[in-house]
Amino acid sequence: TTIQNLISFYTRLLLGLIWSGGLVSALIVFYFIQRLLGPVRELTRGAAQIANGNYIEIPVKNTNDEIEVLTKQFNSMARTIKASFAATEKRIRELKEAQMALSRSEERISGIINAVNDIMLMVDNRGDILWLNDKGKYVFGRESEGKKYQEILYRNQDVPSDCFIEKFIKTNVEGDTE
Repeated sequence: TTIQNLISFYTRLLLGLIWSGGLVSALIVFYFIQRLLGPVRELTRGAAQIANGNYIEIPVKNTNDEIEVLTKQFNSMARTIKASFAATEKRIRELKEAQMALSRSEERISGIINAVNDIMLMVDNRGDILWLNDKGKYVFGRESEGKKYQEILYRNQDVPSDCFIEKFIKTNVEGDTE
């Protein structure tokens, strides 16, 4: 019975030590997994923040491993994206301002041209009327744009030899006339 008691005691002690060793081993493995996955979780949260437009930097932990290098690269990428996005937003603002200035300028020029009491027109090198001011549209009709100048100005009669538009079409040298 004493030997059986000793065997039973040592068996329980051995099982307790194995059980305790397994538990300690599991805790150690759990600790290292958490330590390794923590920075990966931070990177995942950072990627989600960037996807939402919040360009954060993730604190770099000195682990001297690939995770540290990856975190530094991730932060560099976030800074580059943030700078690129800011530059794009600035360029969009500048373009909108330029567009508004151009629109105001176009309105002023259009107002000046349409206030002129003379007919003004623009003809391309094929003889098509590209544009008429308001006075020209009043005299020749709004549908005149896009038609041949001969049809509108000369009502399909012979074009005079001294016609400046005809000279432009033949020589392709621009000119103004009054």
